[in-house]
Amino acid sequence: MTKVPQDASAEEPDGGNLQVRLRRGPGSGDRPGLLDMRPHGEGLKVYLYREPVDMRMWRNGLAALAQQVMKVDPFSGALLIFVGKHYNAVKILYWHRNGFAVWHKVIEGREKFCWPRLMEQEVVTLTAEELEWLLDGYDVFRQPHKMLRFKHAA
Repeated sequence: MTKVPQDASAEEPDGGNLQVRLRRGPGSGDRPGLLDMRPHGEGLKVYLYREPVDMRMWRNGLAALAQQVMKVDPFSGALLIFVGKHYNAVKILYWHRNGFAVWHKVIEGREKFCWPRLMEQEVVTLTAEELEWLLDGYDVFRQPHKMLRFKHAA
């Protein structure tokens, strides 16, 4: 078995912005095999499709959905994010040099992904950081606390 360093990343040889970071997940200690693999990178474009999709759909079906319904070029190198109907599974599709790569995560517990349901647009643009938060279970679509502005302190 090959030992993977604590934080390793490999940038695309063709100069693209997509990187895959392998890092030890929380609480993994020194146990081998417990790695967190997530795409990230500077200037990475991330498009989330709001409607749940059939998780049996794979690369060609997701690419067709991206092109025809989302109106996003599936060959652009952008990350295309899809959720299953129970909101406990996501697939990330992206074109990597000469073929599609699919990253699939299923939550094995009772938790669900926080998905935008009340927005008007069909496709939501995220930052790479917001994608990280979404995959960690945070609700990135809620409005933050209201900012208060006072005129007098007393």
